[in-house]
Amino acid sequence: MILKQFQSVLRNPKLLIPVAAILFIPILYAGIYLWAFWDPYSHTDQLPVAVVNEDKGAVMDGEKLRIGDDLVKELKDNPDFKWEFVGKKQAENGLKENQYYAVIEVPDNFSKKAKTAMDPHPDKLQLTYKTNSGYNYLASQIGQKGVQQLENKLSNQISKTYTGVIFDKIGEMGDGFKKASDGAGKLAKGSSKASTGSHDLAKGTETLSNKTKDLESGLGELEGGSSQLSSGLKASKNGTDMLYAGMKQKTSDINKLNSGAEKLTQGTNSLAAGLGELNEKGSQITSGQKQSFQGANELKSGADAAYAGSATLDEKGEDLLAGAERLKKGAGELSAGASSLKDGADQTAAGAAKVSDGLSALKADLEKNPDMPKAEILARVAALEAGSQQVSQGTQKVAEGALPLKEGANELSTGASQLQQGQSLFQQGVRTLHTGQKKLVEGIDQLAAGQQKLLDGTKTFMSKIGEAKNGADQLAAGSAQVSEGTGSLAKSWPSLVENVGKLNEGQSKLAQGSIDLTQGIQSAKDGSGKLSAGAQELNKGAGDLASGVDSIHSGNKELAGELHKAADKAGKAKATDDEIKMISNPVKALNASTVKDMTYGTGLAPYFLSLGLFVGALMLTIVFPLVEPAVKPKNAFSWFFSKYAFMAVTGIIQALIADFILLKGLDLEVQSTGRFIVFSIIISLTFMAIIQFLVSSMGNPGRFIVILMLIFQLTSSGGTFPTEMIPSSLQTVHSFMPMSYSIAGLRAVITTGDYSLMWQNAIILGYFMVPMLAASLLFFAFKMKKFKNDENTANTN
Repeated sequence: MILKQFQSVLRNPKLLIPVAAILFIPILYAGIYLWAFWDPYSHTDQLPVAVVNEDKGAVMDGEKLRIGDDLVKELKDNPDFKWEFVGKKQAENGLKENQYYAVIEVPDNFSKKAKTAMDPHPDKLQLTYKTNSGYNYLASQIGQKGVQQLENKLSNQISKTYTGVIFDKIGEMGDGFKKASDGAGKLAKGSSKASTGSHDLAKGTETLSNKTKDLESGLGELEGGSSQLSSGLKASKNGTDMLYAGMKQKTSDINKLNSGAEKLTQGTNSLAAGLGELNEKGSQITSGQKQSFQGANELKSGADAAYAGSATLDEKGEDLLAGAERLKKGAGELSAGASSLKDGADQTAAGAAKVSDGLSALKADLEKNPDMPKAEILARVAALEAGSQQVSQGTQKVAEGALPLKEGANELSTGASQLQQGQSLFQQGVRTLHTGQKKLVEGIDQLAAGQQKLLDGTKTFMSKIGEAKNGADQLAAGSAQVSEGTGSLAKSWPSLVENVGKLNEGQSKLAQGSIDLTQGIQSAKDGSGKLSAGAQELNKGAGDLASGVDSIHSGNKELAGELHKAADKAGKAKATDDEIKMISNPVKALNASTVKDMTYGTGLAPYFLSLGLFVGALMLTIVFPLVEPAVKPKNAFSWFFSKYAFMAVTGIIQALIADFILLKGLDLEVQSTGRFIVFSIIISLTFMAIIQFLVSSMGNPGRFIVILMLIFQLTSSGGTFPTEMIPSSLQTVHSFMPMSYSIAGLRAVITTGDYSLMWQNAIILGYFMVPMLAASLLFFAFKMKKFKNDENTANTN
């Protein structure tokens, strides 16, 4: 039956000619398309692209820069496209009238922007291009790629030019680094002096702190002495109060004594006559003499106490005077130290400000070279500048703090001077008082001695009344002396009482002054404590200042060294042409792909060969009867197999013709010719099996289903764009389309040489082919059964 099927086709020209034509459908469908677009990028020199050059040029470093003209000159020797150099208006009209696929415009400021590459804010060069996507989208895409290549070439050329300029500038920067290094060396020397001054300032503040502690200690001792002085003055005042009150009370007794002495003198003249009367009244005289003697002794005791108090006052006054002098001296030293402190702080602040100004100037010089590869130097200079500003601010605060300290020290010095002067005057008064009291004690001693003599004489008189005559003579002489002494005493007594009163008033004022002095010393002690604390903080701040200035000095020395090294390196920086080329175009893409030198046709051959074989199988169903048997079938299998055998032979011939023309006519290079042919035959047999079942069982609806399959396979098989780039719904369909596996297998045998992947896809195609053949056999079994039933029915009739 198979032979009869072939004979029926070969003997029927109406069937043979269409079948023979269908044998070339796959190669016509795939071969012509692949031949036309086998390598379209090799013909881009026929693609018209307009170039509009409006660049006006520029001048850089005394040389003319005409990038636009250089570009035009280079494009004239560039065969990538069909370059046409026209004006802007002609280019726009040509793009609208589909004369050009793209237009490249070089603006008038192209070269002008190129020379801003060394500016802090350079302008990018803009190369404007327009494409006519509506005329031909692929041509516009090719034009865009050409513009990108042109952009890369321009970038490399400009980079090469500026790389040479940069290396020249680096050489110039070497001189700048040298100057900067010298300036940094001067800064290091200046900061060294500032460091010495800051250390001296720290020592001065340390001395000030120690002196303020001594001042506080001395004021403590002075406070104790003033308290003792106040107590002594209080006791002295009590003594003078008692002395003054006693002397006022004794004024009348002194007058009586003087009157009695006068009467005694008169009585001696009549002593003889009155011895009897005197004898009778002798006891009264003795009693009065005893009372007078006791009063003289009491007066002597009070005078001795006053004398001792004045001596103590004189001694303590000396100590107080010495303390006041020490206070005055210490306050003077404090004032001088505060003045020196302020001057030193002002000098240090001025030095730090100069350091800050120098650093700012240095930073400005360095910033004039923004492309300098020494960004860390600018960072260090900025850090040093900030540190010097902090030092300046700190020393300014020290100077401001030292001014109130100086004013307080001046006020303390003035108060100490006034205290010393007042204490000196007080000491002179105490000495005068002590001298007067000494004389008073001496006079009272004489008075006591005279009273003692008077008492002894009276006793002798009373005991030796018999010797009255002789005694009367002696008494007359003694009474005359007594009268003279008591007269003098009576005359000087009011003045003495008045002086003692003044002494009492002075003692009161002195006691009140000592209280005020104690309070003032207490206030001074509190102030000295605060002064000591402030001096300690000042000393700490001066130490921090010294550390900061030392850091600045170290940083300046390091900066000078680094700048010197940078100057040496910059002076040695000279680039060769190869180095300039390397810097301007440092990256070279190395094609390490598994498949090289592929053409457009090689990449699309699996897609169009699969498509041609599928269309060839579908076209065969139009001219070849898939169900009608050539002779009466004996059984279902022979009927099915006769049809599929003819279709299989046709499919094999289609695959062989297509493979031969692709390999020999288009010079398609494959990894294995034998495997390529075998896999092409497997594809053709699979498509024949699928289409046989659908068209045999359903007729034209089956052909419609085949066309739908073709449409889905065109979009989802991954023949053009990767599967990952198509919609997700079509990605799902991809796995169920046989062409997905035929394309994958052909790619493996044509390009990659992965034969295991080829056989894997061949097996999957078998999964499509075998079920379709089985389904076709079942269909013909059903048809055979129906055919026999119809035949039996006809025979019965």
